[in-house]
Amino acid sequence: RPCRDRGGSRRRGCCGRAIRALATLLPATKLHGTDIDSEAIEWLRHNYASKGEFTVAPSLPPAPYRDAMFDFVFGISVFTHLPEDMQFAWLAELARILKPGAYAVLTTHGAGFHNSLDAKAAEQLKERGFYYGQFGSNYGRSISLPDFYQTAFHSHDYIRSRWNEFLEVLAIEPLG
Repeated sequence: RPCRDRGGSRRRGCCGRAIRALATLLPATKLHGTDIDSEAIEWLRHNYASKGEFTVAPSLPPAPYRDAMFDFVFGISVFTHLPEDMQFAWLAELARILKPGAYAVLTTHGAGFHNSLDAKAAEQLKERGFYYGQFGSNYGRSISLPDFYQTAFHSHDYIRSRWNEFLEVLAIEPLG
């Protein structure tokens, strides 16, 4: 997704910031990065090849990883953009690729973002614990990603009940 580096120029591959930090903290660890944005992955392959392996993720599982491959998965702004059926497919896929006892840290839009919803969307979030929508424009298309890539909101109760069907939810940390 587009972002600006310290010099103010526009580039892709924001997850590179996490890869760079993790590679510094854990130099002996083999890191992998994946994103649906092929331009972001190409940028990472070109600029951070020494820090990890990078692959373009498919829109739907399976991912190109073997069963029980990872000790840790860090998902930045993935579930904030998926419709519910895709969300469940990817949670099941994470359960497949994580080793027993492994951890996943996954981000969502917190309660501070819920006030950006209109009354109808806020009511759906309150009733179902989940809301997914376009907010007047096709966000995915506007940043050269697939049409399904919109905006999703989750309540903590929803995460505890629905995500727990796939992974054990140990904690929810606001602004974590």
